[in-house]
Amino acid sequence: MAKNFQLVHKICTTRCQSTNVFTAVSLTNREYYTVKITDLDDLTDPQVILNEISRTRHIRHNNILPLLNSFVQESQIWCIYPHIYYGSCRDILNAIQAYYTANSDQNLNTNNNNNIDRADEQIRLCFNEQSIQPIVRSILLALDYLHSKHIIHRCVCPENIYINQSGHVYLGGMGYAISLIDNGFLNKRLHEYPSKIDNYVNYLSPEILQQNLIGYNTKSDIYSLGVTICELANGIHPFIGCEKTQMLFEKLVGYDIGLWDRSILTTESKNIFVSVCASENPKVIAQIQRRCFSEKFRNFVDLCVVKNHEFRANCHQLLHHTYMKKMKLQSCLSTFQISIISEGLVELQKKIKNKTIQNQSDFSQIVQKPTTPSKNINSWNFD
Repeated sequence: MAKNFQLVHKICTTRCQSTNVFTAVSLTNREYYTVKITDLDDLTDPQVILNEISRTRHIRHNNILPLLNSFVQESQIWCIYPHIYYGSCRDILNAIQAYYTANSDQNLNTNNNNNIDRADEQIRLCFNEQSIQPIVRSILLALDYLHSKHIIHRCVCPENIYINQSGHVYLGGMGYAISLIDNGFLNKRLHEYPSKIDNYVNYLSPEILQQNLIGYNTKSDIYSLGVTICELANGIHPFIGCEKTQMLFEKLVGYDIGLWDRSILTTESKNIFVSVCASENPKVIAQIQRRCFSEKFRNFVDLCVVKNHEFRANCHQLLHHTYMKKMKLQSCLSTFQISIISEGLVELQKKIKNKTIQNQSDFSQIVQKPTTPSKNINSWNFD
């Protein structure tokens, strides 16, 4: 099966460091695909990848990333997915950060403070309220479907939210998903802590981290979604710079996380916010002073990150929230492009495109004149 695909460009390496993601072209139909190759020899917990394959095969939803095929090639597991043109929201955030850093350094050399401020404003507009709106709605639809099947995702984060060329949004990363149904019985709560999830622990809900007798349910995904929204809107994770013990304390009894705009600088939580985040990046305060999120958006996020899951909103309630009802009738991609192109971030858009396809001319040659790769997988170029 592997001989039917020609790897074109390495997109990224996942956090577990044993899975590489590639853009590939099929030598049979000459279409683009995203291929995840997992080395079994380096896996510390094979159950994660096996769980992702098993769960995804039995799920059919418009906003859940479909698994087209999977097979074993020597000591590797190959998973074939549709081509994700823009990559994940994490890829976009990284491209934004790279662009911002490069332009900030250039502007500092010219001593042009106006340009620096303009770069700060541009970086905020890449994920504004309008561009986040359709992304969140798509993820809520996916979660609502999973929860109706009594499945908890447990790993909602920017790495697992994908945007394709048409602007369609997918939720992926089903490796940590778990069902409330066990041996034919439906459990109201679960107590199992997801293994090997240390890299995503900042997105877990307080009830999962507590590991007490109360347990957790599908509403834990809503909290993770709220943290993800905060990261997309703020441009920085709410618990950046926190040790795990401090992060756990803040989630359980500390300050309430949420959107960071000029209003937070006038509240009592200012000192806490500065100690947790601003010390890591002094430029954050300057960016926040120019932000002003709507009250509907702030209320929507607050409903997601309620500490007590009994009072936390569910998918159905959030989908009927006024923030969702006011959404403009346009795709995620068109909104995202408007927020980038209208602000002159043409170079950023090129970087995002090149993140998937490094050299379009070379790729065209492969499509026009495909060459059959060797049967020996070691002869493939994975870089």
